Amino acid sequence: FCVDCKQLHVALDTPSCSHGSLKLQYFSDSTIHCRIQDPEQLSHYDNSELNTFVDGKEPIRLTDLEFDMKLEIDLSKLREMIKKATKCHSEHIRIQVFLRTHGSRQLSLVVFSVRGDAYHCQTFCHETSRDEDKSLRVRAVADGTTQFLTDCLPPEYDSLFPVEKINSFIKILPCRMIVATIKQGMPLMMTHRIGGGLSSSATDESQVRFLVAPVNETD
Repeated sequence: FCVDCKQLHVALDTPSCSHGSLKLQYFSDSTIHCRIQDPEQLSHYDNSELNTFVDGKEPIRLTDLEFDMKLEIDLSKLREMIKKATKCHSEHIRIQVFLRTHGSRQLSLVVFSVRGDAYHCQTFCHETSRDEDKSLRVRAVADGTTQFLTDCLPPEYDSLFPVEKINSFIKILPCRMIVATIKQGMPLMMTHRIGGGLSSSATDESQVRFLVAPVNETD
């Protein structure tokens, strides 16, 4: 089912039940009932009825999010760029990935940049690797030992994102590292594993995902 995000937010905006439980129930009249109740206040509950968007409309088809590259990010570095963007009045941050083959190795150059009252950028050079799902892994971490000159190479990936939206997610994360999945023309998807770390485990697979669409630079 599909509901209006703004109305769902209104239904969930109940500070007095911040430690309560949420129950979603579908009714035959095509409404979704949201019931919030604090276990310490059993005599009280908040209830909202939300209309759905499925009746009498064409079936909704969702596009599979298929990415071909994973970007490992040092959040301390990304936060530095967010701070520079704020101070130079830049509303967007550009993320670029360049690739070059050097002998039997493939090198990557990841560039974070912002442009406002001034231009600021960070570069990270590493040897690439392949994950079990065959996706290419590149790194925006300041522990590389190689150097990479682009020499006017075209970027394999080049997208612009709103600073405010990215900052709203990363500023609350308690971790140092995060992995984003990227593909040209697709949203940037960051995955934070609740148990920490960069890979899933059999004991803890809980995760939070954040998606943000790239800015359409042709407008």
